[in-house]
Formats: sequence, structure tokens, C-alpha cells
Amino acid sequence: METYILGIMAIDRYLAVCHPLRYGVLMTNSKAHIVMWATLCWCFITRSVQPLLLLRLTFCKDELPNVGCVFIAIAKLSCDDITVNSMYGIALSSIMLCYIITVVIITYGFILYTCLCSSKDPDGRSKALHTCLTHWLVLCFFLFSVLFNIFSQRLSAGKSFSHVFKHLSDSFFYLLQPLAIPIVYGLRTAEIRQGVIMLPRMFLKIKK
Repeated sequence: METYILGIMAIDRYLAVCHPLRYGVLMTNSKAHIVMWATLCWCFITRSVQPLLLLRLTFCKDELPNVGCVFIAIAKLSCDDITVNSMYGIALSSIMLCYIITVVIITYGFILYTCLCSSKDPDGRSKALHTCLTHWLVLCFFLFSVLFNIFSQRLSAGKSFSHVFKHLSDSFFYLLQPLAIPIVYGLRTAEIRQGVIMLPRMFLKIKK
């Protein structure tokens, strides 16, 4: 769901920067609600298949080797053939990555072209780039953590893979996003930045 929402945000940034005068028509509240409900339904349907695929398996292990309770980690606890489960997980991951990468390349390609080539107003150009910078950083953190998690799960199948590094790689996705997103958005927001600057002064007043 986070992947699709970040993709929708990229499209929203594209409409705001490349079609500012038509933004109110192209992105209305009703259209936004339809897109969000469609995203929720798609994520619910695709994820509902995973428990059904797990129900057909017979489990012979009772210790989850991964930090996160992910679909493929639970399937590996079974002694049955999990090829269907693995292929379904790969298909979902491929659709997700193709969607987000395609949307980002297209939308930010148009955004950069508009800001750097078409825009004649330096102030408007800098504001547009400033608006897109935070979203771009969050997308980079997200894609890096997702790809790192996918590859680490495939590599962890070998016995030579360190257990410490395995647990760290499993935790990477769950730690990087909550830490990075508030920092990226917070440092770019004047009100939050001003509040962070005022915190030591408030602490000294309370202490006195």
C-alpha cells in the first residue's frame, strides 16, 4: 500500500508542477477518493490470497527465522512444495517495483523538464524542486530498503549467511522508513525546524 500511495503522490506532484492552472480540475476530491479506494481494494485483494496459499501447506517447523512476519518466511516453515507461494510473492513484488519505478521515471522526467527547461521563473522553479525534493528522498529510501530486503531474503537461504547480518537485514526495512521519513519531511518544514531549535530553550526554562 505504501508503494502505491507513493506512486499516487508522484502523480500528484506532476499535476501540481506541470499543470498548475488545471490542477483543481484534474485532481478533485472525488477523483482522489476513487484512487485511494481503488488502491485499498487492490492491496486487500492481492494480500488476501497469501493466507489462502498458506492454509494449504503443512508446517513442520515452529521457529520463525526472520524478524518480520513476512509471507515467504512463514511459507518456508512448511515441508511442502512452496513454489506457488514463492512465484506469487515474486509476481507481487515485480508488479509493485515496475509500477513505482515507471511512475517515478515518467512523472519526475516531466517535472525536471518543466522546471529546468520550460520554466522561465527562477522562484517558481526553485519552489517546484523544493516541493518534489522531500518526496524524491522518501522514494529513494523506500526503494533502497525494499530492494535490500528482497535480496537479503534470497541470500539468507545459504548456510554461510551470518545470522547477525540476517536479522539486521530483516530489520532494515522496518527501521529505515520510520527514522528517515520524519527527518526528511521535518527538516524541510519551517514550523517543525523552528520547533526543534526552540526545544533546548524550552528545556532550560522548565529546568529553571
